[in-house]
Amino acid sequence: MAWNPLSPVRAAQREAKEHEPLYTAGNETPIMVVGIVAAILLVVGLLPPYGEIWKRRGRVIGINWVRITPSREMGRKAILTTK
Repeated sequence: MAWNPLSPVRAAQREAKEHEPLYTAGNETPIMVVGIVAAILLVVGLLPPYGEIWKRRGRVIGINWVRITPSREMGRKAILTTK
């Protein structure tokens, strides 16, 4: 039997079918865990600024306009360039 150059490729494809991702089998737990952890981290990261605003009775102190301006301009550009 002669050596076929595609045999390693076919073997890899066959092995890939045997080891399908978990979500293909219907297991959504890892995706849900990642989403929940991301949501918790977002909430925890946003709490301190609201605490500072509450402490100062609504007055916002320390806005760095030099740092905010590029982000604002990129957002404006993204809005204007979308169709």
